[in-house]
Amino acid sequence: MHQKMQGGRSDVDGGEGKTVTARFALVVLCAVLLSSPLQAQTLSVFYTFTPDIGAGPEGNLVADGQGNLYGTSTYGGRAQVGTIYKIDTHGTPTLLYAFTGKADGGVPEGGLVRDAAGNLYGTTFQGGILGGSCPSLLGCGVVFKLSPSGRLTPLHAFTGGADGSAPGFFSLTADGAGNLYGTTLGGGNLAGSCALNAGCGVVFKISLAGKFGVLYTFNGTGDGSEPRGTLFRDRAGNLYGTTLYGGVKGATCPNVVGCGVVYKVTMSGKETVVHSFSGGADGSGSQAGLVSDGLGNLYGGTEDGGTSKFGTVFELSPAGNKTILFNFSCGNGACGPDSLTRDPAGNLYGVSFAGNGSVFKLDVNENLTVIHAFVGGSDGVHPLGGLVFNTATHSLFGTTFFAGDQGDCASNGCGVVYQVEP
Repeated sequence: MHQKMQGGRSDVDGGEGKTVTARFALVVLCAVLLSSPLQAQTLSVFYTFTPDIGAGPEGNLVADGQGNLYGTSTYGGRAQVGTIYKIDTHGTPTLLYAFTGKADGGVPEGGLVRDAAGNLYGTTFQGGILGGSCPSLLGCGVVFKLSPSGRLTPLHAFTGGADGSAPGFFSLTADGAGNLYGTTLGGGNLAGSCALNAGCGVVFKISLAGKFGVLYTFNGTGDGSEPRGTLFRDRAGNLYGTTLYGGVKGATCPNVVGCGVVYKVTMSGKETVVHSFSGGADGSGSQAGLVSDGLGNLYGGTEDGGTSKFGTVFELSPAGNKTILFNFSCGNGACGPDSLTRDPAGNLYGVSFAGNGSVFKLDVNENLTVIHAFVGGSDGVHPLGGLVFNTATHSLFGTTFFAGDQGDCASNGCGVVYQVEP
């Protein structure tokens, strides 16, 4: 199922974003040299979830050197509050851990990070501290470690106060020196406009031994609110991310809580707004996170705004100049991305949750191809986690939240792992 669309390029901030630069031309040339002959890409179901292994996967998968995939599900397992699973190269699943929703956490929405020793690290949306310092009786979430033997250790339990609350469906980011970085949707600043949503969220740092610290607390004003997407870390250690709200309010932004920002946080905790979305043609509401081309350019997406008001894919130069590479029309299920992945040739792959959902490719010439529009049957429905390149199998893998075997999970299906062949 392939349909090509052209959404048109538009320039927002001027500067070097107004032309196709020599840098972009070089990426195109590299794509020609590195890519295999053009051929259709197809999607197939690699694994269909059952409630005992997991249900409702949201976060990104992670692969090891042998091609095995690891992920989390938001429910399923004995207590129906989520699992950690492994799927081998033959599509055979193994349940690694079932959460209880108590001190170990519950509802793991985010993906996993895997270290060289085979330990897995992630977060849960709920569980941890139940009541007490956490205002939610379901818990404010945890950061956890799962050993290769299946032992789970909570590294930090969020209180919902200054340390944050409810890490979302994004993955942690590792620095290679034994530290992990992430964000929470709530907690942090509980005053002013942030009080309405129990906090505007934080950026945090935690060591593999569990030493926790807050790098930045969002105030819900021009600095952003409710950070979304996996953080990107550059070679200098700076962290880049996006927020769903905050930033510009009023003017062209129709949202009274703001249209979101792209931000940078240094290791000393200083935040800089790289771009504040204004709504309209500029886009609004980014939760896809950011990916880099290794040259300092960042790529992301918005769920709303653009020329057709159905979202955009954009590029940010190192100088902060923003160029919209594609405006979505929401035709054939391809709406603004919930997650983006970039391949070595410079092509962007994304998933859209809207409607039944879709998987698409935006090539270096800014042509968009819908690889698959989900129908909600055995193929799955509502993809949310991004695609992962499995170097051992030379394929891309992702998940859907529902459908598959509709005899399971209250006739909604428990979701699938799907495979895209290049």
